[in-house]
This record gives sequence, C-alpha cells and structure tokens, in this order.
Amino acid sequence: MVRMRREKEMIERTFNPDDGDKLEEVQSLTIDTDSQPAEQEQMMHSRLMPTAAAKRSRVWKAALVAVTTLAIFGALCLTFYIFYEPSTSNSAPLIQPNDLYALHDLLLVGYAAVFVKVDSAATQQVQDTAVDLTALLPMVHPWAPCRAAFAQLEPLADPADTVARAARVAWDCLPHEFKSTDFSATFDRQCITDVALAKSAKNPKVLPAARSSLSTCEASRWDRTCSYWSVIHSTALWAESSSQPLVLKLLIVLLWSGATQCSG
Repeated sequence: MVRMRREKEMIERTFNPDDGDKLEEVQSLTIDTDSQPAEQEQMMHSRLMPTAAAKRSRVWKAALVAVTTLAIFGALCLTFYIFYEPSTSNSAPLIQPNDLYALHDLLLVGYAAVFVKVDSAATQQVQDTAVDLTALLPMVHPWAPCRAAFAQLEPLADPADTVARAARVAWDCLPHEFKSTDFSATFDRQCITDVALAKSAKNPKVLPAARSSLSTCEASRWDRTCSYWSVIHSTALWAESSSQPLVLKLLIVLLWSGATQCSG
C-alpha cells in the first residue's frame, strides 16, 4: 500500500514538476491507503448491525405470535372439553331383538342354496355351512334368551331337520314369538326341496300386527333384507366379542348361496 502511495506521488510530480504549491495540495489529498481497510471494516460493521438487530426483532415477533396462537387454541380446546356435552339422543331406531326375526329365513333359505346348482359339491358345502352356523347360535346369537334356547337343541339325523328346528326356535325365542301367520308368506321346511313353493315365499312381508313390534326395520320396505342386515351386524359384533371369527364367513356364504332370493 505504501508503494501505491509513492507511485501516485510520482505521477503527480510528473504532471506538475515546477508547481510546488499544487504538488503539496495534491499530496495532501492523497488517500492514506494504510488506514482504508480499517475504515471500511468499521463502515461495514456499522451497516450490518441494524440488519442483525432487525432479524432478531422479527424472530422474537414471530415467536410471540406463535405462542399467542397456541395459547388461544389451547384455551378454546379446554373450554370445549369442559362445557361440551355430547348428545345422547338418536333419532334413528336401534336394532332390537324382534328385528332379528329373519334369522329363520337365513337358515332355511341359506340351506336351500337357491342360487347354487342342485346336487353339486357347492350345494353340500352351503348346507354344511348352515348346519355349522346353527351349532354356533348358542354362543353368538345377540339375544340371551335365544342363546339359552339354542343351547337346548341336539342335532337330528337329517341336517335339514336340524336347521328347520333351529329356524323355528329363532322365532319362538324373540319377545314377539313370531309365527307363520305374522307374514304374508313363509319359507318353511318344505320349501327346501320344492322349488315352486320356495319361489312363492321369495318376498315375505311382515303383517301390521307384527310390524308394530319391530324397531329399526319397522319402516323398511325391504322387510326380510332389513332383518338380514340386523342379524348380520349384531351377530358379527357378538361373535367378535365371543372370539368366534368364523361366524361372519358362514353368514357370507349363506348370503352368497341365495338367502335374499333377489327380493324382499
């Protein structure tokens, strides 16, 4: 840097060799390059200091906003938790025992396997499924009096008779104690082997006297199907609590085999 200053002074003398006053004036204006880095550093530092302070200020403001937001949200959650009272009213009717009346048809129509080729291996499998479900009813039926009634049954020589008797008990054990006269048509033991008779019972309707005893299915226009779904949901729930996972598979097989008869 000293060299740069001397070179500048020499240049000034070259252009002003005889003018001593001007030379002194020029020399007095010569920049002292030795002190320039320190001055530049001081100026840079003075410029950066406001920027860093501004950044710290913005960080503190953002933190304050975040904390305030969290505090407000926490207060709202606490208020909701303290004062909220969930509604216990439910306008939708719940499934009641009488809604399970179509277990009668699920067993018999399922055993008949109306959607399966007659005398096929699949027919035998479906019929075995109906018998297996009958054997599990003492443990998985949602209504305690029905579980007790099914527990009294012993298998008969003819599996169809075993299923037909269990189907009758599925009516008798309910509070309404359903009978064939409570329906516009009935799928009974004879329908298993009589195709024409089975078709006549494909859309049974609950008659007014018995309909008033229903709950969730009272207003349904799909009488038997509504009861099927009530049976499936409540039985599967009870089976899960009783560690009987096979039940849902049995119910699905019976539906697949034609339990709805594509109607009612």
